[in-house]
Amino acid sequence: MHKDNKGRPLFDKVMETEVLVKILNDNFDIFTGVPDSMFGGIIPLLKKYVPAPRENHAVGIAFGAALADKKACVLMQNSGIGLCGDALLGLQRLHHTGVVLLITLRGELEWEEVQHHDWAKCTCDVLNAYNIKIYDYEKLGEKAILAASEESNNGLISAVILHRGNLHEPS
Repeated sequence: MHKDNKGRPLFDKVMETEVLVKILNDNFDIFTGVPDSMFGGIIPLLKKYVPAPRENHAVGIAFGAALADKKACVLMQNSGIGLCGDALLGLQRLHHTGVVLLITLRGELEWEEVQHHDWAKCTCDVLNAYNIKIYDYEKLGEKAILAASEESNNGLISAVILHRGNLHEPS
């Protein structure tokens, strides 16, 4: 693990902002989600970002984009998974529209906010219960996003997990 400017531990595999934005903009037409501080450096650089007040609304926006033949990526932190389950299964899965969830896994490091710790423990279990394929950036690097994008091309829901330190966060 490396450390941030406050001396706190972070996960090792870091994706440069420019590289991530290029991969995202090359593979998706529209982005939506509830803004999260981990995405603060990339959201302004995405070609089309539609902010959502709640994660289930973001899934609905992504579904609407699919109906307009646009490929969507939903950005959220892991606590949003619980809120958007019905929209994922009742819209995206039911109609085989496919979507990629770019999920920040908050709460797995001791110093992170206490309200995130429970979600850090159960995020992957919830995604597995929803039968959503998980690609971990820490293990796969950029291939995680590309593999998830291919899954969505086949009408499937997939998730890319990003850990604290994988993205450059604005100070």
